[in-house]
Amino acid sequence: MTQVRGHWRRNANGTLSWVRAHSRGAAAAGGAGGILLVIGLFVWGGISNSASNDVRQPQVTVTRSPLSPAHAQLVEALRAARQRSGLSLEGAGRRAGVSAKEVSDIETGLLVPTPDDVTGLSNAYQLSPDEWTSLVILQSSVH
Repeated sequence: MTQVRGHWRRNANGTLSWVRAHSRGAAAAGGAGGILLVIGLFVWGGISNSASNDVRQPQVTVTRSPLSPAHAQLVEALRAARQRSGLSLEGAGRRAGVSAKEVSDIETGLLVPTPDDVTGLSNAYQLSPDEWTSLVILQSSVH
């Protein structure tokens, strides 16, 4: 007979049930209590999850306010510069020292870039000093 620590077991329906510490091989030794415990947890886990599946979750719609004109210009300028440079979001992020998600969030207007972000992206896109200056001016006017 082998002593087994408590552990999680995945049920047939994909849910997880906690199985308390027990002895493996208990049924062969005449103690079926461990097996009944496992079967009970399996059935109980299935019943509790099937009941929770009947509960309707409320529909949530997330909206955001439109971008300010300066923010929209900055977003479009940064996206256009990245596309002109031929970089993917991952490549731009790697060169600028930020994540691809951050580049995406900046280009979609979810995140307002810091001056350091604008400088890093400008360097990654190999923009001219005039282009960098116009981006910094746009960034400073975004609220």
